[in-house]
Amino acid sequence: MELRWMASLSASALHAANALLDGKTLVDGPLAESLREPVDLLRAALDRIGPRGRAVWDVARALASGIENNRELVDVAARKSLGPSAPPTAELVGAIGRVEDAVRQALPGLADQLALRSGPPRDAWDARGPGCLTRLADLAEAELIAPRAEIVLVHPAVGGAGAAHLFCNAVTIEAVVEDPWPNLPETVRLAWLLSQLQLDLARFSEHVPPARLANIAPFAMLPPVLDAAQHVEWIESSERALVDAIGIWGLASAADDVADLLTTWWRTYLENRPTFAIALRALDRMLADAES
Repeated sequence: MELRWMASLSASALHAANALLDGKTLVDGPLAESLREPVDLLRAALDRIGPRGRAVWDVARALASGIENNRELVDVAARKSLGPSAPPTAELVGAIGRVEDAVRQALPGLADQLALRSGPPRDAWDARGPGCLTRLADLAEAELIAPRAEIVLVHPAVGGAGAAHLFCNAVTIEAVVEDPWPNLPETVRLAWLLSQLQLDLARFSEHVPPARLANIAPFAMLPPVLDAAQHVEWIESSERALVDAIGIWGLASAADDVADLLTTWWRTYLENRPTFAIALRALDRMLADAES
């Protein structure tokens, strides 16, 4: 996988704002206070767009590192999310500008700090990341490994977090100074995020409703990535790490129950070796039954 590493103040600002939109607590109290009013304006702007407002926002977050002009950023995000008949988004443009201004004032010199912090994550990844992906390809399907991807490093607003943006082959990950959970290094989170990027291809997701794919992909790639991480000695036990990852990475509240389901699914896959598309459909049904 050819990787392009970036550090982005704009993506950091939108990442922190998104954490507050989702009800998370920022580790930096002054930053949270600075963002309180801008995030209220952001929430109102998204509400005024309508039910698909969060979809526009999610695309904007994914593209923020590559589009500096906020009007262009929002226009592109709206067209990708809503089509050519997107509603007016000027209010959202203004809200994003307020969010960025608040972060600049609360964290002066952030761009330089992120650039300095990019070295250790890259070194840690270069040491074992390629081997982890090679093992993942052996366990599942080689085509699951994207030929190239962009890694956007952002300010550690919540002390360890990330997101996979499937439609643009990019991931966002917080540039933490130290692993917040030593038994589950952030390099494993990065491998897990990168592993999801190909799942929007029709050959993998043709049997999964598009609306459910974003929810299924994180679960589907957990067992194979943790197996691969154990193989390269990033973690000691993939079984224990599975429960930890579900809870720590915020995938489900009943971590043990979901871990049992994923373990059963993954063992069945390894025993029968169906196509990953069929396995993904089976997991979708298993998770849907568990939710009902």
